[in-house]
Amino acid sequence: MNAQHEWWDNLKVRDRRGERIVEWIKERRWSILNDGSVTRQNRVVGGNSTPDVTCCSGDLERICEWQTVGELGSDHKPILIGLDEEAKGSKKSRVVWDWKKAQWEGYQDEIERESARN
Repeated sequence: MNAQHEWWDNLKVRDRRGERIVEWIKERRWSILNDGSVTRQNRVVGGNSTPDVTCCSGDLERICEWQTVGELGSDHKPILIGLDEEAKGSKKSRVVWDWKKAQWEGYQDEIERESARN
């Protein structure tokens, strides 16, 4: 994405697109991978910025590696995103609730017992 916001670019003033991206990221509880490195060098007027934001779901953040690498002749630097090979194999267990199998009466009895004790 190409936008300015202080969450990933502390060199430029945030813009409307950056604000919209931040709201989108917050709604999804995602994470920003940028580490503060410059992702763009304006060769015409000079100056650096980081308008290129990379984000991912929160559960991927811990295994992602992010870095800018070299140059390809563009004013935007290439961004390399990788996965940590050691962490990749360790899967986070996912909890799924089966509401149809819930024992609601037992649950209600337990709640009432606990409430009476307090």
